[in-house]
Amino acid sequence: HYPEMEISVAYIDIRAAGKDYEEYYTASRKEGIRYIRTNVSKIQEDPETQNLKIIIQNTLSSTRLKELEYDMVILSCAMVPAKRVEKIGRILKLETSQDGFFKEFHSRLNPIDTKIPGIVLAGASQGPKSVAESIAQGRAAASSLARLMGKDKYRILLIRATVDKDRCAKCGLCELNCCYNAIKTLADGAEVNEILCRGCGSCLANCPSEAITLRYYREPQYEKQIDAILEEI
Repeated sequence: HYPEMEISVAYIDIRAAGKDYEEYYTASRKEGIRYIRTNVSKIQEDPETQNLKIIIQNTLSSTRLKELEYDMVILSCAMVPAKRVEKIGRILKLETSQDGFFKEFHSRLNPIDTKIPGIVLAGASQGPKSVAESIAQGRAAASSLARLMGKDKYRILLIRATVDKDRCAKCGLCELNCCYNAIKTLADGAEVNEILCRGCGSCLANCPSEAITLRYYREPQYEKQIDAILEEI
């Protein structure tokens, strides 16, 4: 928009990983934008001109420290989670990533879902996003929730984990391996939250005391099915 403007970008590393990002980066260089691989050492204001002087060293050319003068410097600051994220996470029992943003169930298979049914993520709640990514995730989240809200009744599977507390050793392995935070180890044994439980069976597989079973899928049933299959061989 302003051909007479001279623009420089100081960067440590550039990764043009998104769609058309590499083309956008190449086009900007053709337009005359200068990219300098450097760590900015210092920024100070010139008292006479009120311009900003920055001291840099081009790490690609290994030149000495150089002073450049600009009338405007824009800092690219890191994005951090909002202060309320931690409180909301505790209330809704949502997991957060090591950066403090809400964590999705699976980055590839379930990129907008959380471990809590009916709660989905979109945009910068997961971390820094471009406008295009935020729009796409927002539409996906709205579509996902519309399927729940558009019906008078919602059908759920009744397969849930159940615990025989007389056999439970209170070792905590079930709680450690539950993907949905649906089972807790209490003083009298493990207890399943049937709202959060999805009946995946990971707690059953990791229980050394064989105190956990899946409702409607008990071990004798599996044994009968296996025996029936082997009879045909």
